[in-house]
Amino acid sequence: MEHSQLAQKIEKLERQLEEIKKVDKQEHNTDRIYNTKTTFGYSQLVEARGGTVVYLSGMTPWNQELKLEEDGLIDQLDHAMMNLITLLKSKELTLDHLISLRFYVAKPNYYDEMENFPGIISKHFGKEEIACTITLVGVTGLAEPGQLVELEAIAVY
Repeated sequence: MEHSQLAQKIEKLERQLEEIKKVDKQEHNTDRIYNTKTTFGYSQLVEARGGTVVYLSGMTPWNQELKLEEDGLIDQLDHAMMNLITLLKSKELTLDHLISLRFYVAKPNYYDEMENFPGIISKHFGKEEIACTITLVGVTGLAEPGQLVELEAIAVY
């Protein structure tokens, strides 16, 4: 790698670090109701001060041709998470910038597969603790028949 390319990469990383420092993101959990941090790994409340708020539309498990490639809920969840990460990267953001993540699930009896949700989420976050709020909503349908999951998020940088 040439010196100028390396210098540009270092400069880009320094800018990203400054952006991350701009936001004061505090997690809050209380045992007065129930503790989601120790039980499920996510925060009950996230407070963000400073920075820019970004609202992400529903991320589906579609490919670039707007087609579903997977049939199962967990495989679709994995694909939708990858799409969410790709969208964040397009603005030089990561999952660590999220303050809220909502899962919409359109599958009767999806409770049978819930034990697999934390593993997929942790896989993408790269850790077990997730510094954002999480909500799971069961719905009767999504954008097309066969689509079982959609993600919606709010990020701050």
